[in-house]
Amino acid sequence: MPTKQEYILGLADRRFRESYRELLAHFPNADESLIAYVQLNYADQLSSNLELRAYTQILESALVSLIDNEALVPVAPPNSSAQADLAKLRLATGVGLDQLPPPPPKPLSPQQQLEGRVISDWNSLKVADFRRNCANDKAYRETFERLSVENRLGGNTATSLQRAGA
Repeated sequence: MPTKQEYILGLADRRFRESYRELLAHFPNADESLIAYVQLNYADQLSSNLELRAYTQILESALVSLIDNEALVPVAPPNSSAQADLAKLRLATGVGLDQLPPPPPKPLSPQQQLEGRVISDWNSLKVADFRRNCANDKAYRETFERLSVENRLGGNTATSLQRAGA
């Protein structure tokens, strides 16, 4: 019957392999390297009272360190799933965060999209077309009025009378 520590180690190993299976598939010899790395670098941290998360963190740190130090060589270029696993691993360990691509920009809210449309229309449409938009859409008109008061309509600061040629 396994001891509590052996049980926790086995559980940590299974969770680790499930979490990073796509990445580990590109490194078939990772097992031996992980064992050696953990024994050399984490032997003093392995004890009978470690919790599951602590063992998992040790395995995560070991794997990302081996990959970054090119001690593990992939059998094929990592696919998108493996790269997603590596990004998840980097976020979990905090190692190599500078190598992660920047997060995608947040999509504009409907209000921001409407503001952009009003500003673009203000600077490009004829006065009659712009007035028609204001007359047909209450939210458009209110956004225009707010942007006008806030002086945020862009570089074209001419009034509608000046734009119309009056």
